[in-house]
Amino acid sequence: MTGARWPASRRGLVPMGLGLLAGGAVAVSPVLPALLLGALVVAWLGLSSPPFLVGLMYVAMLFDQAGVAGIDVARLPVTASKLAVLGSLGMWAAHAMLTGRKPVRWHPVLGGLLTMVVATGLSIAVVGSMHYGIFDLAGLAMLTVLVGLVYAALAEADLAGVYRACAIALALILLSNMAAASGGGRSTGTMGDPNEWGAMLLLLTPWLLGGLAWDDHALARPLRLAMLGLPPIAIMMTQSRAAFVAAMVVLPLSVLLVRHRRGELSLAALAALVAAPVAVDVDAALSRYRTLVDKLTGTAAVEDNSLNERAELGRQAWDLFVEHPLLGVGPGEFQTESGFIPLEGHLLPPHNTYLQIACEQGIVGLLATAVLGLAVTRTLARGYRRARDPQGRARVLGAALGLAAIALMAVTLGLLTLAMAYLVLGFTLAVVHQEVEDVRHA
Repeated sequence: MTGARWPASRRGLVPMGLGLLAGGAVAVSPVLPALLLGALVVAWLGLSSPPFLVGLMYVAMLFDQAGVAGIDVARLPVTASKLAVLGSLGMWAAHAMLTGRKPVRWHPVLGGLLTMVVATGLSIAVVGSMHYGIFDLAGLAMLTVLVGLVYAALAEADLAGVYRACAIALALILLSNMAAASGGGRSTGTMGDPNEWGAMLLLLTPWLLGGLAWDDHALARPLRLAMLGLPPIAIMMTQSRAAFVAAMVVLPLSVLLVRHRRGELSLAALAALVAAPVAVDVDAALSRYRTLVDKLTGTAAVEDNSLNERAELGRQAWDLFVEHPLLGVGPGEFQTESGFIPLEGHLLPPHNTYLQIACEQGIVGLLATAVLGLAVTRTLARGYRRARDPQGRARVLGAALGLAAIALMAVTLGLLTLAMAYLVLGFTLAVVHQEVEDVRHA
């Protein structure tokens, strides 16, 4: 008997232990063994395949509003996306340790994010808004970790499969939403809010089209058709006026990413024209869009309470910024400092990310946001300039369009901590890294 082998009397301990574990799990709950098995499969896939971790976080963010809710840890709400990020962080650390891969990669964009974290912490410390500000501080810190995690996990990975998997998940959600459209009303997708769902679609559609534009895999063609035909219908179903205006700019530019595939463009346009009248309440959508035009032109015959509330929230945010220009009133404090009570009877944020940063963090917060914006812009320009083929350029341009759409939608929504935008940002850093490294080693 050698030290590498167990005595015969002990060789049955492993199967016996597994049997006792399975029996105990069944005794606790009939579904617990299946859950444990699923957890083991997820853990194995996460440890062996970093792109799986990104897909896991992506799906969790898509279903965040339907994820784990009602749980608080140190007053911080636990959501599906937070659990996915924390779990993926642990699995990535274990994967890097086992394989010898670089666990952390630095990038100037991460410096921009850290600048925003520092600005938020400074405003909290000086103004004394820890009670509400801890949520923004913790959220931005975790989102910085998310960007670094996605960047490090995908820097050396084949990205084509990730694009396909993410497109499949989105296409299935869009198809299921269209199938349920007979109920009428505004579609909220998986976000629980029609405006946020519209913003999510405007972020993901160009990003995925850029990744699929030059993909010749058998799955790529139906996925391109889905990304071309389904999102415009889904955005119309939200009846979001802000998303509709942004879509008029973003979606035509997104189509240019696949302009070399004319047959697919024609087929997707035809299918969308046939499906739109069935899925979309056209009269209700046009009525909402018409009120926006009437409001902007000053010809509105009936007041729109939603637009009036947003205008009033913006005015109060600007007034708070003028009164507290340097560090603002403190992160998370707008709702209590403004005291504006809308018709729904509860306090609201400014519905404008830039005004929210201005009034809550002042000039310091705006400068930190500008640093991040400059870092992202330089990264995208560098990636496009150094891309060595049309596929690389399409990937960079798709990501740029998606991030620009979020920046545009942020004028009408509070999207400072929209997790999916940060996942796409981390993915973009990996794309640019691969394009730059390809040129360097060519």
